[in-house]
This record gives sequence, structure tokens and C-alpha cells, in this order.
Amino acid sequence: AGTLEEVIAARMESLSPEARKLLRWSALCADVLDAELLGLLGGPEGPRTRARLAAEGILVAVDPREPRGRWTFAHPAFARAALEAIDPTALPGMHARLAEIIERRGADDAPSRRALAWHREAAGAQRPAARAWLELGLATQATDPDVSYAAYGRSLALVGDGGDGEGLSLAAAAQEGREEIARARAHGPARREALLALRRVASASGDARWMARALVRQARYKLEVTAAAGIERDAVSAIRLARRARDLAAEAEARRVLAADLLRRGQVEQARRHADAALDALPRGAADAGTAGQRGEVLLVRSAALRLRGDLD
Repeated sequence: AGTLEEVIAARMESLSPEARKLLRWSALCADVLDAELLGLLGGPEGPRTRARLAAEGILVAVDPREPRGRWTFAHPAFARAALEAIDPTALPGMHARLAEIIERRGADDAPSRRALAWHREAAGAQRPAARAWLELGLATQATDPDVSYAAYGRSLALVGDGGDGEGLSLAAAAQEGREEIARARAHGPARREALLALRRVASASGDARWMARALVRQARYKLEVTAAAGIERDAVSAIRLARRARDLAAEAEARRVLAADLLRRGQVEQARRHADAALDALPRGAADAGTAGQRGEVLLVRSAALRLRGDLD
């Protein structure tokens, strides 16, 4: 009878060279394998080869009613055998081709974005991989913060100390994302670590936009966590840098933080003015969740100022 591995090996050996080749490709991109990808990888004989593998019970449609949708291996042992059959020296080139195919057909969902990042990294393309991991982090931050946080970490691991301007911008964006997730989770140590790293990267870059964003987050951290001195100084500096960089979102957040700090210290009219200026800085009619959430936070501060001034019951 033989072991499962021996049975699988025998079945694989009975296949045509084209079928074995398609299985190797399929095993390497199993997370995003679908009918379109099988067709692209199989070449002119792709449909016939796929039909043969389906008839052999090796590849199956995830939903038999949707043969044009996702496909997978009927048993994990088939995927393991196909992966083990790949020549290690061919792997970087295969990963590079898969990354090219995935990018060309559009990586517009989380599995595709993750696959693109992973294949780029496995192909040895570190900077494109760092960009792809960052894009995955940004795309999943609101919906799956665990995936997002890990993706930012991979991007940072590839970028290292940043080096050039693009590398520093990638590192800054990843640290900004990690700080935002840690803030939402009320995880003080992780938030502080990301904030300090963001300050270092922003200072090294000399970029007014990133320096403004780092100062905004520093002021916000002081306001929300430590109640330390220097909130107004950081916020005013952030406003100046944000205006220089024409970063309206950073300017609006800096003014909101400043307004909240002024309100806390009893300077109600000044707080109201900065809250109004923050609202003016935000794009009107923007439908994205980030801008809507930011506008909501500004309105809370403004309402509190108006209430203290006696304009609201």
C-alpha cells in the first residue's frame, strides 16, 4: 500500500511535465490561487492541464459552483510534494514572476497584497517588498489591526535605518501606523516605542511633513497619557511645519490637540478658535473614515469650548 507520501509521489510522477510544473507554481501561490492565475501560469495548455489535475483529484475548486473562482489542493500533502520538487535556485525567479503577475492583475484585497509583499521579499527585492508590506498595513489598519501591525513590522525590518529619503519615508509611515494602532489599543509602551522611533526617523529625514506628524503625535501622547509640559510648544511647531509641507491633515490634528490643551487650561476662546481653524483645514465633503473620525474629534473639542463659553445648553 505504501505511505501517504509514497502514494502522493507516485501520483505526481504519473503526471505530464506540464502538469507537474503547474503544480509547482500553484503550490508557491496557494493563498491566492484562482482560475485566472492557473491560466496565466499554465500557458496555452493551462485550461487542459487544470482539467486534468481536477480529474485526478489533485486540484479542486473551493466552490464547485464557481470554477472561475478560487482553487486549492485537494490535500496539503500534494502542495508539500510540489514545493519540495522546486529547484531552490529557481525560487527567486519564480517569486519575482509571481509578484509581477499579481501586481499586473491588481492587488486590491488583503490576500493579494500580502502575496505581493511576500513574493517580492522572497525574490530579494527588498525596497519594493517594503513598499508592499507598508501598503498592506495601510489597507488593513482599520479592518484587521493585527495583520496591519505585523505588516508594518515587516516593512521596517526590510527598510532598516532608512538610509535614503524613500527609506526614511517608508520607515516613518510604518512607525506612524504602529503608533496609531497602539493608541487605539491603549497600549502605552508600544505607543511610546513607535513614537520615539518616528521622532528619530523624522529628524533624520529633515522632511517638514514627517517632522510635523511626529510632533503632532508627541503632543497628542502628552495630552492623552502623560499630561507633560510642552504640549503647546510641540503643537505650534507642528502647525508651522505642517503649513510649510501643506499637510492639512497634520495641521488640523495639531490644532485640535492645541485646542484640547488650551481648553484643559481654561483658555476657552483660544481653544474655540483653534478648533474652528482645524475644521477649516480638513477637506470638506471627504468620505474616508480617517477624515470623518478626525472631524468628529475636532467637533467634540469645539462643542466643549462652546458649552463652557455658554453658547450651548
